[in-house]
Amino acid sequence: TSFTRERSEIRRWQMRGALVLWACALQAAVADDEGRVSSNAVGVTPLMRKYYSARHSLFDRYDDGILLDEESFYSVTPQRLADHHARRCKSKLVVDAFCGCGGNSIAFARAGMDVVGIEIIPDRVDMLRHNSRIYNVPEQRLRLIWGDFIDLARSGRVEGDVIFLSPPWGGPWYRQEDTFDLTRPLPGLGVAVDELLRLATSCIRQRTREKGDLFGVACYLPRNIDKSQLKRLVPDGEVWELEKNMMNGRHIAYTLYTHKLAGVPS
Repeated sequence: TSFTRERSEIRRWQMRGALVLWACALQAAVADDEGRVSSNAVGVTPLMRKYYSARHSLFDRYDDGILLDEESFYSVTPQRLADHHARRCKSKLVVDAFCGCGGNSIAFARAGMDVVGIEIIPDRVDMLRHNSRIYNVPEQRLRLIWGDFIDLARSGRVEGDVIFLSPPWGGPWYRQEDTFDLTRPLPGLGVAVDELLRLATSCIRQRTREKGDLFGVACYLPRNIDKSQLKRLVPDGEVWELEKNMMNGRHIAYTLYTHKLAGVPS
């Protein structure tokens, strides 16, 4: 109805205004060219201060107005790695199941893929849409859904050739654990990695399988996983690939590739 559209438009402009004010506050908080942030900056949390110096590794056009919330500062895939994921996952249609503020979704779209981005927090959907415009992503390339990937997958309402998973790991505190337990339900999802992979696999388009085109699941995982746990998840007769992701000489994460994504050159 017109009322619904009008209310949605009002919310959009309210959100845009709030985001602009927040972004200005964060930019004003920068004390020097090295990215140190004032300890008394309004609206800037300690976690933001900690990760703010790495902002250009997340988005090289950050200074053009990229918008991120607190969690995104430590959960967005660094741009160089997101571009690598896009090369590995090159397909006609990719589903970014936990798209957040858009690191991977934007990389997929810029690589020429059609993208379905799913995010449960509405403000991040607005941020992703805003960020995609900074990178001149055509609107028809990026379909954004405010929703829960778990529910959508269980009800058969989402499908693609490649399903990309970058689920919540529990914030930066997961690094304090010796081993990230893959059998434990993921924070806020209520399912462990095995069930998440099964759901993602069920979303792969059948016609893509039948045509023999590239398909599979890619899952971004913490660097401290127990690889023996992961090995037990591989179905008999299948070959999966576990890729070690390095940046600036540091091991930052793993990416798991299943089905035809395994062994794809980058």
